[in-house]
Amino acid sequence: MSATAQDVLTTKAVPLVHWCSPSMTVKEAANLMSVHRVGSLLVGENGTLGGIFTERDVLMRVVARGRDPDATRVAEVMTSSLVTVTPETPIEELERIMRENRIRHLPVLQGGKLVAMISIGDVLVFHAESRQHMVEQLTDYMAGQFR
Repeated sequence: MSATAQDVLTTKAVPLVHWCSPSMTVKEAANLMSVHRVGSLLVGENGTLGGIFTERDVLMRVVARGRDPDATRVAEVMTSSLVTVTPETPIEELERIMRENRIRHLPVLQGGKLVAMISIGDVLVFHAESRQHMVEQLTDYMAGQFR
């Protein structure tokens, strides 16, 4: 049985999802990302998901184009075409989606409602913890200590 997005979510230390308003300035949103130590913010109002604002959006759509972060609104530069997954999405599919779309953050929706966000870092932690568990089991097996 393949691991799923739900399995990845169980290893997240902090399952919070951070939001910003589309009317917020880029500078305000960047400060919010800095405070929360995250690389993206979901963008929306009244619980409606309208897009995602990422570090890449800041770099490519603001800094590289010489836009003023104090005058530019998130709605002007956010990524509005969202790629989402469900908790049942296999981890291999998460990795394929991230690789093919060159994205590092995936909103997880259940029944059309946001339940979490998965980052590439979350996937890497999941793999590392899975491998550590396997090493421990093999070590115990080799030592004759069965669990």
